[in-house]
Amino acid sequence: MLVRAPAAEIIARVPGSVLVESVDADTCLVHAGGDTPLQLALHILMLDADFHADGPPELLAALERLGGRIRGYAASPGGTALTAEGEK
Repeated sequence: MLVRAPAAEIIARVPGSVLVESVDADTCLVHAGGDTPLQLALHILMLDADFHADGPPELLAALERLGGRIRGYAASPGGTALTAEGEK
């Protein structure tokens, strides 16, 4: 996946087993994995950088699910309102 951060910055945040390739001074390609699409989505978010992911569909769905939860949190008064299902 394409990450909008210098390779050196991302290399400092990931285990040595994750391959990070520099694209240019401000962008790198990160080859990361996870046991599940949700786990991979969480790993991506923990990079704390803007990114572009174009698949697989299961990863995109996991990112959408997490994004919905975050948007619900951000839209609630004080950022704390949840339903029984954890979604606004």
